[in-house]
Amino acid sequence: MPLILKIKIKIFVGEIAWLFVSACVTLLLTFLFFKDPFFKSSLTIHIYDTYFIFSIWQVLIPLFLLLTFIIYFFKERHKLFSRIFQKWLTIIFGLAFILSLMLIIFN
Repeated sequence: MPLILKIKIKIFVGEIAWLFVSACVTLLLTFLFFKDPFFKSSLTIHIYDTYFIFSIWQVLIPLFLLLTFIIYFFKERHKLFSRIFQKWLTIIFGLAFILSLMLIIFN
């Protein structure tokens, strides 16, 4: 196997590991903030006399995208955004987070 292919596979596996860590942190934070959200179809937030009702996916997806963007931003800031693949992942996750918030707000 050529050396370049080994390096690309190593980079790909490393990025999958970072995404897995981000997913685990998202699930942990969701469980800590909302106790048992995975057994319910919706989340209800009661603030004074107002109820906010969200689908569980309306919380999980933006939270995952936000955490992934933050992780990649600080990870790549350390490398001065010199790696192309990781730089594009950071941009894509940032834009996906903004898009997911817009879909939730304007839906």
